[in-house]
Amino acid sequence: MPSFISSNPSDARPKVLVLGDPKYLDQDYLSAFKKSYDVTILPTPTTRPHLLSTTLPATITTHGPFAALITRLDATSSPYAPFDATFFTPFLPHLRVVASGQAGADAFDVAWLTRRGVWFCNTRNAVAEATADWALRLMKRGSFVVNTSRGGVVDEAALIEALESGHIERAGLDVFEDEGEDGKGIRQYWLESERVVVQPHVGGLTEGSLRRAQKEAFENVRSYFETGRPVAPFNELKTSS
Repeated sequence: MPSFISSNPSDARPKVLVLGDPKYLDQDYLSAFKKSYDVTILPTPTTRPHLLSTTLPATITTHGPFAALITRLDATSSPYAPFDATFFTPFLPHLRVVASGQAGADAFDVAWLTRRGVWFCNTRNAVAEATADWALRLMKRGSFVVNTSRGGVVDEAALIEALESGHIERAGLDVFEDEGEDGKGIRQYWLESERVVVQPHVGGLTEGSLRRAQKEAFENVRSYFETGRPVAPFNELKTSS
């Protein structure tokens, strides 16, 4: 079992910070989890500057140091991105594992975490994610394209060209190459074209998928403390033999 640090000698449980509300998690599961781990939950959304300048330092001082962070349990954690050196430095040197409740890793500086010996885990199974490149020119003329996986799966410039030429008849998009803050990065073409139906990246936001994602994130943390390795690590760490 990996070592961890507790500021309270009378409570030897590893300390876990949950950034977000695990409201979809089975409450019996959460209660059992809390018996093994000292869990602090910050469910109330706030701005990133306020979180970094006030809420997070106070929480770490009062309840930390934390060996594990669970975040992105639902849409309320999006304002805290990017999860970068500025975000994670206050957790060091005690942080050992970060578990996200979402499939995407773009918002996390995984390379930075890896260099500092911190595991990063996303949720691979809760929301199925298509990963194949789409060769649009090989599709039959008049085909429909639907993307609910990741924005980078589809070459948007190529898709626009295929729509304009009529090779692709219609497109339905839930994700985009550059969504930006509050969707400001989305191409105007998608919003104006009568050939395209868009929705705001909510394809995986069902209660069932959120329930599975939240449990998967917690299980990654549990596995790390019990075995030294998360269930589904996104990165690999160098370990001494």
